[in-house]
Amino acid sequence: MEWFCRSLGLLGKRDRNKTGMKIFAMLVEAAKEYKSVDADVVAQKVKVTRTAVLHHIRTMEDEGLVERGNGGFGLRAHNFRDLVDEIEKDVVRALGSIKEIAEDMDSRMNMPVRKKD
Repeated sequence: MEWFCRSLGLLGKRDRNKTGMKIFAMLVEAAKEYKSVDADVVAQKVKVTRTAVLHHIRTMEDEGLVERGNGGFGLRAHNFRDLVDEIEKDVVRALGSIKEIAEDMDSRMNMPVRKKD
């Protein structure tokens, strides 16, 4: 679990108590039952402030792992594989947009363009 969280950027150098991983683990447990979690409940169980929980949740939202709904927060998918598949789709969409912008910039700046195979 720690490697997975670290790979997703959930464990920063400042997170010495691994709060992000603890919160992620609670989200995983809730996902098993198709439930969401409440920030106040997480704060009590992890023994941190609600503000700290929301900070970590926002990071997870930004990473595309968590969604708001049903009066709380939950994982975008109900298992790790589907979660990674969702992240992959996000990356592919983002790269497609970047590619379009790059092509537009090439055209506007008269850059040499390689021929597609």
